[in-house]
Amino acid sequence: MKVLRRLAAPMPLCLIASAGLLALSDLSFLKASFVVERQNAGLAAACLAVLADMLAVGLAYFVLLRIAWRWRWLFRSLLIIGFAIMPLPAYFADLFHIDLQLIMVGFFQSNPAEELSFIDASLLARVAGNVSAGVVLAVWSFLQAPEPRSPNRWRKRAWLASALALAIPIGYAATTRDPSRPLRTYLPFALGYYAWDTAAQSVEFGVRFRNKRDISAGPLAIEPQNRELHVVIVLGEAERAQSFSLDGYHRNTNPYTAKIPGLVNFTDAWACANLTYLAIPCLLTRATAENHTELYGRETSIISIYRRLGFFTSWLSTQADWRFGIRGYQGAREITREAENRRFGWSGTTEEVGALMNAKTDPNVLLPSLDKVVRTHAATFTVLHSWGSHAPYHRDYIQPDQRAFQPACDRPFDQCTPEEVVNAYDNTIVHTDQFIARVIEAMRDRNTLLVYLSDHGESVYDDEHGHFVGRPGGTLTHGSSPERYRVLIAQGLRPEQRWIPMMWWASPRFLSDPRNAARFARLAAKQHDKVSHDNLFHSLLDCAGISAVALDRDLSLCREGQVPAYDDFIRRPNAVPSDAAVRAAGSPGAPSPGVADPGLR
Repeated sequence: MKVLRRLAAPMPLCLIASAGLLALSDLSFLKASFVVERQNAGLAAACLAVLADMLAVGLAYFVLLRIAWRWRWLFRSLLIIGFAIMPLPAYFADLFHIDLQLIMVGFFQSNPAEELSFIDASLLARVAGNVSAGVVLAVWSFLQAPEPRSPNRWRKRAWLASALALAIPIGYAATTRDPSRPLRTYLPFALGYYAWDTAAQSVEFGVRFRNKRDISAGPLAIEPQNRELHVVIVLGEAERAQSFSLDGYHRNTNPYTAKIPGLVNFTDAWACANLTYLAIPCLLTRATAENHTELYGRETSIISIYRRLGFFTSWLSTQADWRFGIRGYQGAREITREAENRRFGWSGTTEEVGALMNAKTDPNVLLPSLDKVVRTHAATFTVLHSWGSHAPYHRDYIQPDQRAFQPACDRPFDQCTPEEVVNAYDNTIVHTDQFIARVIEAMRDRNTLLVYLSDHGESVYDDEHGHFVGRPGGTLTHGSSPERYRVLIAQGLRPEQRWIPMMWWASPRFLSDPRNAARFARLAAKQHDKVSHDNLFHSLLDCAGISAVALDRDLSLCREGQVPAYDDFIRRPNAVPSDAAVRAAGSPGAPSPGVADPGLR
């Protein structure tokens, strides 16, 4: 008991707690840094660098806990909350083989429905174990008698000493470290950094949204044969072309759309971003892979143009309503608000939490809403947004007899083989393929122009070159900052997250007009050209016979000749930052300072 009482003193207990938090929260990231440093600078330099990182991170934990010790209730609360939350990024890093930056982006920028979908028995067991450790340490602190109150001057000196101690790792991060490995690549620095950065972005983007330009202003016209037209965008989620049989995949994942006559499948289409909250504003506005960070939130979307032309606009989704608790989806949320009719699968009520992957989020539930819209309005513009193939890949609404690839993972990823995870992912592709075919069948007898595309691709145990490698080493899910994404484009890395499926279809009634047929033929002639999200905005206007100030026909798939390659900009001087600059640059999605308002072309 004497030993326990001695260890319950402030210094030993704070050291023990700091070591525990360091081991549970940062060991995975320290290992990753060691591997990178060893490759770049050799074994000795790697050992010194990681040791310095470990001391700085450990000191940060110690100082925070030692300051909190003065208020014992705060100290105990920090122990329990810290042991519950801080190790979670390491859990996801080990599970998905991703870095801390992407995990922090996921925490601060994703929507609640996405976050809730990752809660499973394995995660809850890990949290319970970590919380138990925090509770044990908190109870242990009761063995220490309260400290006698110091005279004011000694209290002030103690505060000064604590502040100086806390400044050591912060000053170290700011002045003496290699800028390509900032301390925000570790906890607890990352938590504070990304919390502050998210708040700063929210303020900046709020200003942009309040002052955004309405691109529907100015002259607008549509050819008379298309004044009663139904334009449909089927927007997928995390579906990669690499897993589409129409794009060369060895499995038959497109058994339904492969049978549709007149369907134009683009075999070389690319995303402008690999995070939903960046990709949606990019593909539905005039933003491109080159300028979408600067243009983000400054203009209205294509919905505003169709709405001004008299089309009834709808956003029908099985995803979450981005008005509720969404931190990073301001741009996508602003776009959905432009639509007159909105429907979401999760609208912020707690009783809906358990329905994330059941029949409520089956994309087929959108078909009655689509039917009602096109029956009651002569001209419509509709976005159908589904969960698609977003992780986790198991879907309750895909019945066992509908799962083409078995055995499919229906448990946490770490309890399945990589092959079972791939089977589950491929089953979601088949289900999406069936949904696309059903939408086309529902619109076949109407004057319809339809496009299906995904917001981005997905890694399913792939290396950085897009090759399946399984575990360990293979990455799951998707995502990177805009700066890093430019590097991926320039170096040809992560093709599985950038290469996306894109299909266009026009109804017989639409093609019965010679002008529509000629434009669609020009589009079909490009199906093997390199195209991207950059082309969607302009193609949806030009192919429908719309004239607008915002239209750039050079980027339209219905123009004569080839469209410019979306990645041409990477060949310009200083267009792509170095890897070191990317790691030091900071936030995903942060606005570039001092960028002039681009204006209408």
